[in-house]
Amino acid sequence: MVLRCGIEFDSFVRVSLADMYVKVEKLGSAFKVFDESPDRFESGSSALLWNVLIKGCCKAGSMKKAVKLFKAMPMKENVSWSTLIDGFAKNGDMDRAMELFDQMPDKNVVSWTTMVDGFSRNGDCEKALSMFF
Repeated sequence: MVLRCGIEFDSFVRVSLADMYVKVEKLGSAFKVFDESPDRFESGSSALLWNVLIKGCCKAGSMKKAVKLFKAMPMKENVSWSTLIDGFAKNGDMDRAMELFDQMPDKNVVSWTTMVDGFSRNGDCEKALSMFF
């Protein structure tokens, strides 16, 4: 339908397609959408597409791929940092999550909450409370 309507290069459509593929665990198809996106290296709206792929890699446990994508991003926003931090936390690597959090240039309520949730999820309630305070 996307091809019939001629909207295959619409950035919103591409992000939505990649997100759908991530949700149904078809990461290869999500990467195909990403690779065929002509604006993926432009700053601005392309950050959403990068974040969807980073989240998909984290969900699949492919943290090396997620880090590689993160490093290649033309512009890293707070949500990009938090997505990768959350990925490490969900994969049980709080040391790496904390390392990224410490490197994050501008922390916000989302990044702090991500860390609190990560420590809590991984059974370190003391550290979660410490991060909260």
